[in-house]
Amino acid sequence: MGKKVATKKKAPAPAPAPTKSAKKNKSKPINKKTQVTTKTKAKQPTKAKAKAPPKKIVPAPPKKAVKVPPPKKAKVPKKPSGPLGYTETEYQTFKDFKEKYHDYGNQALKDLLRKNMQSMSGNKDELIYKCADGATLGQIPRCPKCFGGRPKWDHLKGTYHCSGYRDDTDFHNCHTNFKKEELTRTPWIH
Repeated sequence: MGKKVATKKKAPAPAPAPTKSAKKNKSKPINKKTQVTTKTKAKQPTKAKAKAPPKKIVPAPPKKAVKVPPPKKAKVPKKPSGPLGYTETEYQTFKDFKEKYHDYGNQALKDLLRKNMQSMSGNKDELIYKCADGATLGQIPRCPKCFGGRPKWDHLKGTYHCSGYRDDTDFHNCHTNFKKEELTRTPWIH
C-alpha cells in the first residue's frame, strides 16, 4: 500500500561560539547583565571636570546688501523668412517656380539648364532647385577669377563658391568665394 518515506532527523544545533570577551575572562561567565554594567561603567568619567563658563555669543556685523544688476537680454536679429540668399519676395518666387518645375520631367529640366548654360548634373530635386533658382535670380556667370569655372550658389549662406574647372587634360583649382552682390546674373531664358 503506501510506502513510508524515511525522513532525516535534524541534528541539534551546535552551541554558540564563545565571544572574545568570554575567551579573555574564562573565570567569569558572560551574560547580558554583566555586559551592560561593564559598558556603562566604562563610559562614566572617573574624575569630575570643572565646567567652563558659557561663552558669550557676539552677533556678526550685518552684511551690506549687494545689488545685482538684472541680466542683459541678448539682441537676437530677426531671422529672414527663407534662406539668407533670398529676400522675402525672391524666396516666394523661388517656391512658386519650384512648384511649377515639379511637374517637369528630368529631360525637360536638363534642356532648360542647357539653354541657360548651367550644370545639368544631379537628381530630379537638384535639377528642380537649379531651374527654380535660375528663374528667380538669373543665370550664374563664369567665375571672374579663373574664367573657366561655374561658381555654385549656396542659398543657405548667400554666397558663391568656385572650385575650379577641368581643361582638356588638367583640373585648375580656383577655390574662391563670392558674396551675392559680387556676381551679376544674366536673365534666365524660359
